[in-house]
Amino acid sequence: MKKVFGITLGGLQQKILNLVLIFLLLMVAVFGAVSFYQSRTLSKTVSDAKDKQQEAIRQVSEETMNGVVNKTLSKTTALQAYIADELFVGLKNSVVTLQSLAKETFDKKDSFQRREGPVPDASNEGKIALQVLWENGVDYKKSEYLGVASNMGDAMIALLKSAESINSCYFGLSDGTHLCVDEHSANKFDSSGKVVNFPVRERPWYKTAVEKGDICFTGVITDAYTGKACVTCAAPVYSGGKLIGVVGADLFLDSMADYVNKSEADGGFVCVVNNDGKIVFSPEKSGTLKVDIDDKAADLRKGENKDLGELITASYKEQTPPKLITVDNKEYFVLGSPMKTIGWTVLSFIEKDITQQPTQAMLDEYDRINNEATTEFENSASKSKQTSIVMIFIILILGSFAALWLAGRIVKPMAAMTEDLIEGGKTGKAFEMKEIYNTKDEIQVFAETINDLSQKANKYIHDITEINKEKDKNEKFYYKFVPEKFRELLGKEKFTDLALGDAQSREFAVLFCDIRSFSLNSEMMTAKENFEFVNVIYGIAGPIIRKYGGFVDKYIGDAVMALFETADSAVNAGIELYKSIVLDPATAHKLKVSEINVGIGIHMGMARIGIVGEEERLAGTVISNTVNISSRLESLTKTYQTAMLITKDTLDRMTSPDTLSTRYVGMIRMEGVNEVKSVYEVLDCLEDEQKQLRQGTSDDFREAIRLFHLGKRKQSIEYLKKLVDENKADHVTHLYLDYISSLPDDSKSNVFIFDKK
Repeated sequence: MKKVFGITLGGLQQKILNLVLIFLLLMVAVFGAVSFYQSRTLSKTVSDAKDKQQEAIRQVSEETMNGVVNKTLSKTTALQAYIADELFVGLKNSVVTLQSLAKETFDKKDSFQRREGPVPDASNEGKIALQVLWENGVDYKKSEYLGVASNMGDAMIALLKSAESINSCYFGLSDGTHLCVDEHSANKFDSSGKVVNFPVRERPWYKTAVEKGDICFTGVITDAYTGKACVTCAAPVYSGGKLIGVVGADLFLDSMADYVNKSEADGGFVCVVNNDGKIVFSPEKSGTLKVDIDDKAADLRKGENKDLGELITASYKEQTPPKLITVDNKEYFVLGSPMKTIGWTVLSFIEKDITQQPTQAMLDEYDRINNEATTEFENSASKSKQTSIVMIFIILILGSFAALWLAGRIVKPMAAMTEDLIEGGKTGKAFEMKEIYNTKDEIQVFAETINDLSQKANKYIHDITEINKEKDKNEKFYYKFVPEKFRELLGKEKFTDLALGDAQSREFAVLFCDIRSFSLNSEMMTAKENFEFVNVIYGIAGPIIRKYGGFVDKYIGDAVMALFETADSAVNAGIELYKSIVLDPATAHKLKVSEINVGIGIHMGMARIGIVGEEERLAGTVISNTVNISSRLESLTKTYQTAMLITKDTLDRMTSPDTLSTRYVGMIRMEGVNEVKSVYEVLDCLEDEQKQLRQGTSDDFREAIRLFHLGKRKQSIEYLKKLVDENKADHVTHLYLDYISSLPDDSKSNVFIFDKK
């Protein structure tokens, strides 16, 4: 392969350039062919029509006028129905948003503090405000749900302010309390100034939503406080299979009624028919199309006027073509268009006589416009051809530069990767990630995979080399060892009673403790110094683990895995471990280093312990996802730069969790773990200054995490920026600020995902 003007001939760069150029040429060819065909066809059509136009228009004058009217009527009616329906679409979307927010709030109610909602305050009249109402005989202060639901208050207020299509929103709870957001605070009181009881579970919208079990619309009803005509959209909220309540929102119909009443002009008008076939809005004061009280209103689908009934029935599904119908001894062209969201329909009426008036003046003007349009088209067609040629040339030039740029972006990291791999094949140098490989696409994934394989291969070679050395020295030596605690937990009196396959399942707290930067330090040590180094750490860790009733399951290189029967013993052991190794200067002095650091992860859950191996080598081991989660937590302490992380499962199993100083760091999905875990940082490990700083900002930090879990990223980022300024040594706030800020706008993620161990 040769390079010419920076392009590798025969390489990937040239192939990408060729592909883009072929695509551009095909686009240009198709565009040119279509433009040429359209120009020829349109020119021929205009030329032919010009000769016959006047005669044809005169012969079909009446039909033309009817067609124009019909088209206008169709478009106008569809637009009217669309505008009206958009109000209900907005109403429905608002209720769906409320339903999702309520369900998520109650599904995660343990993450929220109970808040007391405010009772109505008449001074808030005209202001959008959150208010608590209740049924007669209900004590809202003892409500099971109101304290949790009140956490939605800010979101409900924001929804009402931003949604132009709703006039109020609320959450009627199944225990008889009611959370309402509107700007009509004054009408919540009776003449004596007492808050009026609100029979929430008797309201039509509440009953209908519970009966249907899904989102629904009411008919036209009267608002309980304003007395205005409105339509309510409501949806039930369930959590854990239990009805929590019904969310809803109102749409006042004043504007729709005014529009319909003003639609009567020049022999035409508009009516709105509900899903029961009854007129709900009409400018007509008498006759078939007048508005009656709902109980007295007739179902026009079942009335004597069969044509009108059939048209109404058809218009619920799709827009009907204009149809000539006699209503109250008058002939109308009638067209219906559906309001699909609520299941209503809009009917447009125009008198037949208006469509048949002579229009000679229109014909003359139409002929004049046609002649002018033909001349203008011929002039513009010539200019269009010239412009198209220039645009095609510009597209080809820009496309070529874009293709070269794109090809370079792809080929450059691939070429660098190829050179590194060739060099590694010749020299044995391990492949390493470089900045050029961080392309955030498949190239980066490929580079990371090669890097991972390279590291694993080197580690494998190193491990095999060490094993072979030991095998050379101790070929026939097999060391049998099972911790005594295993014998006790497996219910055996003597070690000789243990047998391959003995196993028990029970709950354990699993602790992982890993020495930080050990690999870097070990490279500067001899083998003896390596073992002396880790044995100093193990010499501190072992006694502390036994002090709290635990036992070491295994030493994994520079890490310790220990098991405890209670969460309290594991957490207390972890705190003392950290303080004894990291905060006690005597340890660093003994290790002959300036400082030493470890990371600790603890999770409590079910685990299976037992004896594995074969006849000449037995070992006690633990098999469980609990071990995997504990290991991942320990790994996360590197990412978070924290001392100790524990799961909520561990915290919940402590006898006195309130005595432990912790900070909630969010809901996290870890590598190799299918479920999302709530994780806490243990602050008792820290020095006093950092402990006090993080305790002082704990509430704001938790609020930032809560806002992120609710999908409110901008608000979460504002909190995190403030926290970063307050404590620059708190790496967790830096990490979360970068993580949330880096999420794409269309991402739906609301938990922290860490895919690396």
